[in-house]
Amino acid sequence: MSARLIESSYESKRDIARLTTSNSATPLKKVPDGQEIQYEGYVIQEITNELTGETFNSILVRDTGGTIYATRSESFIRALKEILDICADDDDPIVLRV
Repeated sequence: MSARLIESSYESKRDIARLTTSNSATPLKKVPDGQEIQYEGYVIQEITNELTGETFNSILVRDTGGTIYATRSESFIRALKEILDICADDDDPIVLRV
């Protein structure tokens, strides 16, 4: 599989690389319902399966403790972007509830 960066809340290439090269991302579907994630930032990638040609978007979200969560859920990506748009001018921490 190959990946191509689509967008990121991080400006530093080093921060982006820390997320995209990590092998320790927790699948969001394995996170218990109701668990709260103290949002820090995200990276969205387009993933291509070289064998099948299938492409899909995947998002990596890092919390303030350094845990990385991954999902390809389009509804999660849309909801996160809506939350970030709403909170754009707010300095309060963003807490995501699974």
